[in-house]
Amino acid sequence: MAVVKIYYIKNLESAAKYVKKDRGSQDLVDGEGTSPETVVKDFEATIKNWNPNGKNKAVHIIQSWDEKESKQLPAEKFKEMGMELVRRYFPDHEFLINTHTETGKTHNHILVNIVNPVTGKKIENKKHHLYRLRDLSDKICLENGLSIINQKGKEREARLPDVAKRIQRFHGKSYLWDLMQKADFAKTYSTGYDEYVSILSELGIKARVEDKNITYFYPGVEKGKRGSKLGRKYDKKGLEEGFRKNDEIFLAKPELKQELRSQLRSLMAGEAPAAKGPTGNKNYGDFTKQNRRGYTPDIDLSQSHIPIEEIRKARNTSILDYCKRNRILLDTNEKGDTVLKGREFVKIIDEYHWQNTKNKTVGSLIEFVANHNRVSYFEAIAHINNNPRLRLLEQHFGKEKQIYSSFYVPKAQSAGLPEALSKLGKLLKAMGSNPSTAQTLLRHDQAQVLKSGTIRLFPQEERTGALEFTEQKDGSWARKRQGNIEKPFVVARGNGPRAVVFTDPLTLMAKQGHETFAARNRQDGILGLMEPNHQVVDRFIAQNPHVKELQIVPAGKKLSKVELDFFENLKSRYRGFGVEVEEVSFTKALTREGPELSL
Repeated sequence: MAVVKIYYIKNLESAAKYVKKDRGSQDLVDGEGTSPETVVKDFEATIKNWNPNGKNKAVHIIQSWDEKESKQLPAEKFKEMGMELVRRYFPDHEFLINTHTETGKTHNHILVNIVNPVTGKKIENKKHHLYRLRDLSDKICLENGLSIINQKGKEREARLPDVAKRIQRFHGKSYLWDLMQKADFAKTYSTGYDEYVSILSELGIKARVEDKNITYFYPGVEKGKRGSKLGRKYDKKGLEEGFRKNDEIFLAKPELKQELRSQLRSLMAGEAPAAKGPTGNKNYGDFTKQNRRGYTPDIDLSQSHIPIEEIRKARNTSILDYCKRNRILLDTNEKGDTVLKGREFVKIIDEYHWQNTKNKTVGSLIEFVANHNRVSYFEAIAHINNNPRLRLLEQHFGKEKQIYSSFYVPKAQSAGLPEALSKLGKLLKAMGSNPSTAQTLLRHDQAQVLKSGTIRLFPQEERTGALEFTEQKDGSWARKRQGNIEKPFVVARGNGPRAVVFTDPLTLMAKQGHETFAARNRQDGILGLMEPNHQVVDRFIAQNPHVKELQIVPAGKKLSKVELDFFENLKSRYRGFGVEVEEVSFTKALTREGPELSL
């Protein structure tokens, strides 16, 4: 059962500070139309734009659950329930939510702007809002398998949807939710067991079909789960009804069959399948015999309505490459595992698989993209394969709603171009560089300015790590490393035996300005590091065997302790390889260069 309280806020800054407060747990912060860093500014801008009367600036909603129910769902789900409460009751309003778990009783703190940014309408201080919010919260709890206040057991059970009853029965076993969601997807696009089993297999789920039963096997879980235990829609009778229904879609709309055949032909190897209607001679109980763990021989899927090769192609696409392209930061934990920054419990097992170490769910890039963009599996597959035609199937079979997400990928909202240029220029100026080079950095996609004002600098050809810069009240800039940084900021190979190594990207920008990324016929090579890292230098030396001298340029007037250790390490490493290492001042670095080439 959820307890809901509501408060009307006059001091916006104090309330925002309270809601954002770090309580020593794995807080989940999210919002719509705002961010933790800009919530006060965003709310005040909306209020000023409509200039309403009254002293209230926001509504503070607290939604909490007891210890028993807090264990039934992952914290991410409680956060989504809080967001759903605001979306339904205060549509279009800006809000910030922070989900806390430190007391053992999961609770949401939600700060909602008093003014609707679309209509300008203000939330009035009315007592009925509390009762209506409680009723809506109860409804959302029921939809998610939780109890509500003042309901007798039998009455409460009778009101629960089927999926909610299963959630209660499974006591928060997340892998079963994941399994059922994948089964829902496979069933939506199947007209027989062979298609159904094959689609599930591409999503990592093995299913063993027998004469009377079907059993599902989740990766890493030794014991299988009978379909009858999951619910009627997952047992043989429910599945066969679904297969027949999918066939009837084509029987009722014969023109649809021809439309899909022509438009999907380019997705398939050869001709698109001829859709079959239930002509009376099709046995929906037919299946290819499998072994005890649900593994099957090759199945002929030439008549499948769904292009299974497209699912396989998406599943075998690199998660690491996707993270690089989409600036999703990765990190390395104390065990040496690659994990998702901000969601360290999500481990990248290998290039194609991830695991949530909290709830033991697993998946490929398909689920990762679905979680990241909060879209269906088919939308995720279409996005991964850059194949929008796949969405035709959703239009005609129906879109399978995502009822469960194993995790959410943190998203950082970028500032607009004018604001980004201004903020980045300010950082560059403070570090001794020409502010106008901000445009060059953004054009080469090696900088990002967030709405919060935080600036990120990225290595060349990599987006899994960054250096973050945040302006302090005294005008200084705080720096911290985020994610994995394994590549240099910039590399420019030279013709001569000497290369100049900058230990910091801003020092390089201050020296080179617009020429940092220019194509030049260089005498001296340039290696701009994100931070002192001898492994990056090792790769550079291995790829440039003609380099016999390294000049190290410190970030300040002299080498810092970290830079000095780095410098001594390089001298020792290369002593036996004929490579000299020396320190050179900022003013003396790169004193000779060749003519610039036309681009």
